[in-house]
Amino acid sequence: MRLLVYEFITGGGLIGAPIPRTLLREGAMMRDALLSDLTGLPEIALSLTRDARCTWPPTEMPVHRIEPNDGEAGIALYRRALTDVDAVWPIAPESDQALQRLELIARSAGKKVMLSDAATLALCASKFETARALNSARVNVVPTYRTPAELFGRRGKVVSKPDAGSGGAGIRLWPNSSAAFQALSTQSQSPQVFQPWCDGESLSLSLLC
Repeated sequence: MRLLVYEFITGGGLIGAPIPRTLLREGAMMRDALLSDLTGLPEIALSLTRDARCTWPPTEMPVHRIEPNDGEAGIALYRRALTDVDAVWPIAPESDQALQRLELIARSAGKKVMLSDAATLALCASKFETARALNSARVNVVPTYRTPAELFGRRGKVVSKPDAGSGGAGIRLWPNSSAAFQALSTQSQSPQVFQPWCDGESLSLSLLC
């Protein structure tokens, strides 16, 4: 099976637009972790795209490298890369429906997509709805609220995040819930969610179920 690993930030999704440094770092880390896990799996041939401003990742297995043509838009590069593969594993932000668009294009092209279904992707684009869905399934999650007022009475720091943000963009740490009210001024830009700060190791988990 030929598999396309398409990481949105490094793989060409932002051709013609600035690449945020934080998203570049996070995207490259996720891409490289996936490539490492795929190394050595039998009967898999890898394809990979890249934005010309990014470097090719190190990999221990052969990779079919797909470069953008002159003037080629990111979505055109993605469509072209899909033509010679059996399946695609997209990595992309949930914000601006980037991940949902990649899923729809690949499924419309008849490719196997290593993603959840469209309805799940839409739900997971919202941090609040994701937390509510996990909580209803009795999964232990950090309490997540629409306003900092719902955190009154709790001691400790408070985190505010864009509900539809990606990576660490727009996340702020507040000394308490009263100070977090200042975050409400940013709601004209995007809805926020508020959570109590939890000490611990920062980890990311992907499940293929």
